[in-house]
Amino acid sequence: MLATIAEHWRGAAQDVRDAVCVLAGNRVAAGVLIGGRLQSASRPGPSASPSNGRPRTFSPMGCR
Repeated sequence: MLATIAEHWRGAAQDVRDAVCVLAGNRVAAGVLIGGRLQSASRPGPSASPSNGRPRTFSPMGCR
């Protein structure tokens, strides 16, 4: 995730070699930095859990 690299380069994680960066907003994204190198980055898609009691359906056009 670009935000993890940016935090290591110029942000709060400048002086550390290991860090986890999590961004939460409309979606959640996370990046793991170990030994100064990005090890994994994740940006999961929408949750399949029902919000109104009915399961969501997914299509190329988005969630319904």
